[in-house]
Amino acid sequence: MRAHDVLELPLDAERHVLFGPHGNGGVVVVNLAARKLFHELAQPRTLADLAASGYDPDRARAVLTRLLEHDLIYPPDADPAPQFRKSTRLTVWLHITNACNLRCPYFYVRKSDEAMDHTTARGTVDALDRSAVGNQFRSIRLKYAGGEASLNTAVLFAMHDYAVVRCAQSGLGLSTGLLSNGVAISDRLARELAAREMAWP
Repeated sequence: MRAHDVLELPLDAERHVLFGPHGNGGVVVVNLAARKLFHELAQPRTLADLAASGYDPDRARAVLTRLLEHDLIYPPDADPAPQFRKSTRLTVWLHITNACNLRCPYFYVRKSDEAMDHTTARGTVDALDRSAVGNQFRSIRLKYAGGEASLNTAVLFAMHDYAVVRCAQSGLGLSTGLLSNGVAISDRLARELAAREMAWP
């Protein structure tokens, strides 16, 4: 039978996207015939049932196999359940300033002069280090963001440098990224980012 809460979105007159949020199969594009068969499975049906309803058994089997692989259908006694690989890296998005040098109309955060200070930055790194060690992560990934994170470089670099020291003391790997619109990235700032091996997406 078909899985619960499957999201359906039309692509065009001939194709739809199906996504099952409770499984592990990702997004699947189906044609009208496959979508019709999918809707036949609101109640449990066998391949013989579908054949008796006029479906070609070989084509129906191929569609059912694909839908089953993507957790969009399932045996009635085995609901699909997400299975997540255990992560070894703690990833954190750090909002280090609310200020921005642009006023993009689609951005939903109200701009202000508020920014993370040095005390908060160090305390945050300490807490992340404790959490990573306590939960047996092997590395930390920090994403410095805002607003425009490059407008708070004093805290940005101090926080990063402190994270390097703490992670080394705890035997944790560290990777970082600066989320930026790029407008405020001067040559000098780019050199400092490169010297610290901070990725700039």
